[in-house]
Amino acid sequence: MYFAHALYDPYRSRYYGTILVVIDESCFQNLYSDLIQDNNHFSVITEDGLIISDSNAELLNTSDSTLRDIARKNSDGVLEYAGEKWIPSSVYNQYFDFYILQLTEYNAITSRVSPSILRILELCCFAQLLITVVLICLLQKITRPIHRLSLAMQNVSDRDLLSRPEKMNFTGCSEARLLGESFNEMFSKLEYYTKKLMQEQDARHAAELNSLQHQINPHFIYNTLASIRYLSMAGQREKVITGINSLTKLLRKTLGDIRETIPLEQELDLLQDYFQIQLLRYGDGIRLYLNVQETCLSAAVPKFFLQPLVENSIFHGFSTNTPCGSISIYATISGSILKLEIMDNGAGIPPDILMHIMDVSAKNNRNSLTKIGLKNIEDRIKMIYGPQYGLNITSTPGYGTQVIIHLPLIYFEGEKCYEKSSKDSHH
Repeated sequence: MYFAHALYDPYRSRYYGTILVVIDESCFQNLYSDLIQDNNHFSVITEDGLIISDSNAELLNTSDSTLRDIARKNSDGVLEYAGEKWIPSSVYNQYFDFYILQLTEYNAITSRVSPSILRILELCCFAQLLITVVLICLLQKITRPIHRLSLAMQNVSDRDLLSRPEKMNFTGCSEARLLGESFNEMFSKLEYYTKKLMQEQDARHAAELNSLQHQINPHFIYNTLASIRYLSMAGQREKVITGINSLTKLLRKTLGDIRETIPLEQELDLLQDYFQIQLLRYGDGIRLYLNVQETCLSAAVPKFFLQPLVENSIFHGFSTNTPCGSISIYATISGSILKLEIMDNGAGIPPDILMHIMDVSAKNNRNSLTKIGLKNIEDRIKMIYGPQYGLNITSTPGYGTQVIIHLPLIYFEGEKCYEKSSKDSHH
């Protein structure tokens, strides 16, 4: 490559010679020869588009304005040249006024980079999956014992406290094991105190029932002795002896029986014995009618609970001078319920008295001893069977009184009781 330049003397204003510079093209090649690869292209191009050096020898000493424009822009993007995509990179040499341009094939780079990227993506996905699995395992190790503990706490019921399942073993982190051990310890203490509380409640329940039973016995004896006293004052010696014998027979049946419930058939026998004593005093003016289904006879009922109701009808429903009337007792089965009705055709109960008839406060009621039986029955029924059971009293003055009692249908079989379903109760 040749470069010629005139030598000019400005002081003399004349040319005094010519300088000729000869540069071998290999000098330019040395600028990029170490960088040449199969997928790139190097060119040294002047400002006017002359290619003074090129990795493709066929383009040497040719002009290409397109390459010059590419070198001038030196863009970082992808461009098309000669029907292919290239990534350009150029450097301008201001002393010699030329560009060194490098074009790299886009497909060659992407073909090498894409597998690497895919490989990196695969590794990233695998690492993410592995991390996810590890996190899930760690979370399950922490949350699974807590979930088991929450389920165990939700399933705790009164029945579980009485028949506790096997002790639960909690695994996992130390916090979860600590919670599990605390739960087991709490459950053990709760089980102990629950059983202790139930024992105390059973003892209190039995004591209250005994107290109620001890209330009804003196109450019954007092009224019976009052009847015998009345007969004695009337000079009816034979009836007094018969009454004492009947009372002795009745007490032998009741005081020696510690059961709180007996079959209805036995309760009716006791009632008839008691009624015979009252007939000694009042004569045949009062009649007792029993209308009981045969299937009801073996049903369990509270012991001696009909006597206070019949006694209440006799003392308050009929005139004490010339008592006359009837007392009817009905017993039927409706589903799994035993229904008893005690009806009399006596004087009835005034509404104001009916509202307070269950109040047995001795301070406010002089006749509390005669009415203690009604409250006693109500309390005993609720204590034995639950608050949903009890008695209901309706009365119309001048027509009579009706007492309705609902009890669960429980049968006696030998000395044991068992609850009967509604299907079994129909014969």
